[in-house]
Amino acid sequence: MQIKFDHVFQFKVTLKEIKPPVWRRIAVPCDCTFWDLHVAIQDAFGWLGYHLHEFTVRQTALRMNLRIGIPDGEGFDEDDFVLPGWAILVAHHITLANRKVSYAYDFGDDWQHDVYLEKIVPREKDAEYPQCLGGRRACPPEDCGGLPGYEDLLAVLADPRHEEYASLLAWVGGGYDPEAFDKDEIEFSDPDEMLDLALGEEPEEAGPPELRVIPGRMDHPDGKGRGQGRGNAVDDLSPDMERLRAEADAGYRGFPVATVALYGPDDKRATKIAVGIVETEGADVGLLERWTVDEGDIRGNVVVASEILAFIGKHGARTVAMSGGIMGCPHEEGVDYPDGGVCPQCSFWAGRDGWTGGPVQ
Repeated sequence: MQIKFDHVFQFKVTLKEIKPPVWRRIAVPCDCTFWDLHVAIQDAFGWLGYHLHEFTVRQTALRMNLRIGIPDGEGFDEDDFVLPGWAILVAHHITLANRKVSYAYDFGDDWQHDVYLEKIVPREKDAEYPQCLGGRRACPPEDCGGLPGYEDLLAVLADPRHEEYASLLAWVGGGYDPEAFDKDEIEFSDPDEMLDLALGEEPEEAGPPELRVIPGRMDHPDGKGRGQGRGNAVDDLSPDMERLRAEADAGYRGFPVATVALYGPDDKRATKIAVGIVETEGADVGLLERWTVDEGDIRGNVVVASEILAFIGKHGARTVAMSGGIMGCPHEEGVDYPDGGVCPQCSFWAGRDGWTGGPVQ
């Protein structure tokens, strides 16, 4: 599945355990890989990139952590397995419902970063990405010994009378200002060139996640599958819509239940998604939110799918019941057209059963 570069992820990346904090705010394309994000973080902070790194991503649907970085080919146990960052798209795992991941750089010095997705915004016309939008303070010098070594370095450089002052001043190149930061001085590297340097070989192309999911479904009261086999599959599902399908396919896990229904002008293109929350068995839908698009298929919309996952997570839904296909007209009887009438904009659904797409019996 290809992701269109029409939106941008805005991240705030903070180096942990340093006060005052060292942080950067960056914007990266929504079609970037974890390797691309790694290179952008390195450049924004001023790291030199010659140590190993690793992202740790909480995969809620799979109830496990994914480790993403540079595989060493030696891990055979599940806990040792590292996925190649250049083959994993960020959008498959970081969403508005799963905003935070951990990023470790230099396993010796052990620099730990919090990577937080602040928002998803439309791409600016003619703008180049990645971008550094802001930040504070310089990152520590490479190989300074981690947090303890960094604190010792600052203490020595603050005291010209210290016996190690001259040697450490020379080691940092004649000067180091921990408060220095200028986003206009940041230049971003080409991730492909950096990967060639790191691997010395042609990397595999980024693609869909290794684990594929089968769309979940809600069932018709008489046992017929809702929307199944009606030719309305979409090749360009957004990553979060795939995750939503995976949650539905996991089956019943208790209340509250989130119901997700698709609507469109015909059985090929969905333009509206309605999500409801059922708190307890036998209860009516207590909360209902709707999302619509004027163009394209809503199932491929990155922002809408992320907002839906965030809505479901906010209300603590344990089960997702999702229609496998398009159920009917997106317009509402009594609101968009008179009660008892037929929608004048969606002639396809006249005389058709929204559950099966076939003629009304």
